[in-house]
Amino acid sequence: MTKLAEALKKPDWQKNVDELLEQDNLIEAYSSECELLACWVLEFLKHDEKSPANPFAFQMLSASQHVIALASLGLYTPAAGSMRGLFESALYFLYFRKHPIELATLIRDPDFYVQKSEILIFFSKHIPEYQAKQQHFGLNSAIANWYKSVSSVVHAQIPGSWGGPKDLHSISQVIDSAKNIAAIHTQAVKIINQLFLLVMGADLWGSISPTSRKLFLKGYSVEVKKAIGLDILGSV
Repeated sequence: MTKLAEALKKPDWQKNVDELLEQDNLIEAYSSECELLACWVLEFLKHDEKSPANPFAFQMLSASQHVIALASLGLYTPAAGSMRGLFESALYFLYFRKHPIELATLIRDPDFYVQKSEILIFFSKHIPEYQAKQQHFGLNSAIANWYKSVSSVVHAQIPGSWGGPKDLHSISQVIDSAKNIAAIHTQAVKIINQLFLLVMGADLWGSISPTSRKLFLKGYSVEVKKAIGLDILGSV
């Protein structure tokens, strides 16, 4: 047996998972966030099940689950990549569902890509009242701060900033680090939900079920719902 194989067998992977599962608040938060994302995807499919951009929505769901899986194993820094993939998949879905030509080019040309900043500028310029409405969420600054924080880990600019063991053989569950990952995942899902509300709310709201509307608007005041033009009963 190689030293690598021996090191891989050292961590008690099942114990790591079990210790995370003991954190009821974290598991409940993860479950609620996965449900919210899944409900959005179901509403997308109900509206347009043949959209060529739908794989981005499915990838968003997978990335969210990968974050949770990696956190359960005690692999906090690798979770950063999936965390950013979660956000970027949602962003690309929003953009490419209305840009099939660019999506075809993306598939055909490996040198073509669309930057996050370009997509956000597009929303500001072309989504009616997006710029004014996002201010009620503080969305632009929330995206900038969250993305910068996660990207600094993805690009190894701040090694060890998300905690956890440095050696393969000593990987274990560190609850403070697990809580940090869960909080960042919560922020990501909140940002994605707000993006979906502002970018697609006007287009899809009439066909979205009252149950899903209630879930998507949970926690927002009457004033905010009025300001963004959406309500559980319909557009306002």
